[in-house]
Order: sequence, then structure tokens, then C-alpha cells
Amino acid sequence: MAARPGGDGAGAARPGPGVWRRWVVRYQRYQRRRLEELQQKIRGLEDDNRQLREQLQHSQARVEELEGQVSFLRKQLQQCQEERSRWQQLEAELQQWHQELQELWESARYREEQLGAAQAELRALVAAQEKHLHNLEMEQRRLENRLQDLQVLIPPAPRKKINSVLTETRTGVQVNKCSVLGPSLQEGHRGA
Repeated sequence: MAARPGGDGAGAARPGPGVWRRWVVRYQRYQRRRLEELQQKIRGLEDDNRQLREQLQHSQARVEELEGQVSFLRKQLQQCQEERSRWQQLEAELQQWHQELQELWESARYREEQLGAAQAELRALVAAQEKHLHNLEMEQRRLENRLQDLQVLIPPAPRKKINSVLTETRTGVQVNKCSVLGPSLQEGHRGA
């Protein structure tokens, strides 16, 4: 139907049933395409969602693995700290032992010096004793020679007494030779 001339369009012709059908078909095609596009988007989103869930599971597994590694590393760190503490204690003990060893070394050196001085003193004392012993032996020989010289002047009876005194003196018995010889011999010795 054609539009009436001079009309305001209110009485415009309505499209016919064929036009409506074409519009409905077009609209349905459009809706189907739109539905297919939406279904395709949904499938894509579902695929993305599935992939994200798989990634989430992998990430959670990786997080658990990393947490296990972190726990293991924390234990190792604690062991290292304990070991370091032990090493520090051992180092302190070693320093203490080194100090004690140094003190012992100094003490040993001081005692060695004292021992050296004592040995030198003993050597000097031994040398003095040997010299004194030598002097005593020389005096004994001189006295024995003097005694032999005097025996020539003594008659045979007192000579036996003198020989017994000499024998006793040589064996270690301490006897005063002058008292054994008697006052007469002492006076004779003085007169000589």
C-alpha cells in the first residue's frame, strides 16, 4: 500500500507478511549466528577456564613443592647455624687451649731456666766438693807420710797401735790420731 499523499505518516502502509517473514528469518539467522558466537565464546571461556584450572593445580603443586623445599632449606639453615655455633664454640675452646699451651710453654721455659741455673749451681758445688775432697786426700797423704816419718822414731810396741789406728781410719772409723799416739808422741812431734 502506498502512503497517502499529504498524510503525516500515521496512516503509512504496513509491511506485508512476506516482509515480516524475511525480517523474522533474518532476525532468527542473526540470533543463531549470535547464539553460535556466544556458544563459541562459552566454549573458548570453558577451555580457558579448564586451562586456568590446570595451571592452578600445577601452580598449587609447585607451591607445595616449593614449600617443601623452603621447609628443607629452613632445616638446613638451622643445622648450619647450629654447626656454626658449634664451630664458634670449638674455636673459643681452641683459643683457650692455645692460651693454656702458651702459658705452659712459658712455665716450662721458666722452669728450664731454673733447672739450668740449679744445674750450674750443682756443678759448681760438685767442683768445690771435688776440690775439697782432693785437698783432704792430699792432707791425708801428707799426714800419712808424716806418720811414717814418725814411726821411725817410735819403738816397735807403740808402732802396732799406730798401724791399727791407720787401719781403722782407712776403713772409715773416725779416730783422733794424736790421742791414740799419746801425749809422749805429741811432745816428741812438737820437739821435732
